[in-house]
Amino acid sequence: MKITTEQGKGGRLNIFADGEFIFSIESVVWYDYHIFDGDEVDEDTLDEIKSESVRRRCLNSALNILTGRAHSRRELSDKLRRKYDADACEYALNKAEDMGFIDDYDFAISYAKELNENKFFSPCRIKNELFAKGVDRNIITQVLDEIEIDIIGNIKKVIERKYLDCADDEKSMRRMIAGLQRLGYSYSDIKEAIGSER
Repeated sequence: MKITTEQGKGGRLNIFADGEFIFSIESVVWYDYHIFDGDEVDEDTLDEIKSESVRRRCLNSALNILTGRAHSRRELSDKLRRKYDADACEYALNKAEDMGFIDDYDFAISYAKELNENKFFSPCRIKNELFAKGVDRNIITQVLDEIEIDIIGNIKKVIERKYLDCADDEKSMRRMIAGLQRLGYSYSDIKEAIGSER
């Protein structure tokens, strides 16, 4: 097939084979293949170029997502798979990992500390949140062993911030206990924290 090109929008090239439009591609990807107007190119080569273009777009999307905040590998994969095929996603994830932008251990430590220090979640609730983000169980266990979580102290902080007026009313007390249990705290830990407040 004889190739011709035409400048497209946003730095892209429109590629024609035997005068018929076949796809649009980033010019930087196209020029990497050293193909010029009038060159003869087979279909397999064009398919490979298209695949490379998709892989690079997927990597760019991954890096854009990661500029917002850190993600676990699986969390990022789930987002990319909404738009890209499995091959492009795997390429982008591996590249981002090689570049140091994905590290599930670093992500888990940072996220666990945030949940502990800002939301006062229990170890059980932190474990569930990390698991939901796709972090490996072994990493979760390691992270929970490494960070310090003051269970009774956290419960007291939640009470001070959200339930200060609940201590004297039985219905409000039940609401407070239910709220603390949703944060992953056991009834016995809650009772101990309430008892030490009195």
